[in-house]
This record gives sequence, structure tokens and C-alpha cells, in this order.
Amino acid sequence: MVDQLLSSAREMADPYKIRKIALFGLVASMLTLGGAFLMFQLRKIGFWIYLVGTGIAVVAPFTVYGAGNLLGIIISSGTGLVGIVFCVLYAVNLKHMD
Repeated sequence: MVDQLLSSAREMADPYKIRKIALFGLVASMLTLGGAFLMFQLRKIGFWIYLVGTGIAVVAPFTVYGAGNLLGIIISSGTGLVGIVFCVLYAVNLKHMD
């Protein structure tokens, strides 16, 4: 298992993949920030934008590193857990948005 973690870390240190995951992270962050801003203004479209941004953040490690990378799976799982919690919390309040 340690060998698998070390090979995953080596794969993640590739400069091309670092740039690619940073670009995905930037897009996901901008979408979630924009969605949160729109939800703050009580607009339902903000929830869907936030949901897309969270989806990109969860799928990005699989896209860049592949489904076999253990660290990519851990990162995606952590992001997904936090994203799901916030999406559920926002979904509960959709009835208050226009």
C-alpha cells in the first residue's frame, strides 16, 4: 500500500498534471463562488451553478490522475463529502429562493 501511495504521489508531481488540476480547481471555485453569490441573492439558478462547480471539483482528480490513483481517490472523496453536505444544506433552503 505504501508503494501505491508513493507512486500516486510521484504521478501527481508531474508539472503538466499540476497545471491541469489547478485549472479545473479554478473553474470549480469560480462556479461555486458565483453560485453561492447568486444563492445569497435568493436566486435558484445559483444552486444549480454551485452543484455543477462541486461536480467538477469531484470529477477533476479522476479526469487528471485516473481512477487508479489512490491519492486522487482520497482527494475526490473528501471534496465530494464536503460538497454533498453543502449541497444538501442549500437544497433544504431552495423553497425560499426565487
